[in-house]
Amino acid sequence: MFFSFRRVNAILVKDWKDLIKNAYILFTLAFPLIFSIWLGKMDIENTFTYIFPINFSLVICGCFVQAAMVAEEKEKSTLRGLLLSPATTIEILIGKSALSAITTIIVIIASILLSNFKIPSLLWFSLTILLCLIIYITIGTLLGLLSRTVMETTIIGMPVLPSTVRYGFCSQGSY
Repeated sequence: MFFSFRRVNAILVKDWKDLIKNAYILFTLAFPLIFSIWLGKMDIENTFTYIFPINFSLVICGCFVQAAMVAEEKEKSTLRGLLLSPATTIEILIGKSALSAITTIIVIIASILLSNFKIPSLLWFSLTILLCLIIYITIGTLLGLLSRTVMETTIIGMPVLPSTVRYGFCSQGSY
């Protein structure tokens, strides 16, 4: 079976429509922005403090939103129908992950603008964010597949996600 961008796009559009209606996910996406606005109003010179909202955005948007979307599909039993559709497993994973990746990138850009963070090297920063995004979306997908309901993703994610905020790639300031 061939890879089809049309099927990936259909999954992406379906998830976009579901995301717009879901208040839990919209509030979750807004939480890092609120934190960035608060941080932008403070007069802080420490670079690690400015990196925290970026890593927080990756964890909240990449992990929690991805886990919630996958768990919601499982909870509604639409994931089974999606797996029985002509779309391959890779197309489903890319389609479901693409929306989380797009929203995470938008939230990261907004967090940078709202917190007045100056990026030292755009190339290294972009590569680090891309690597973090792949890792966090993978963790979010696994958390969503392990949980049975959307609320259970929060419980399952609690041991995993605080350690990724504290010891994540972006919190080390390697760029």
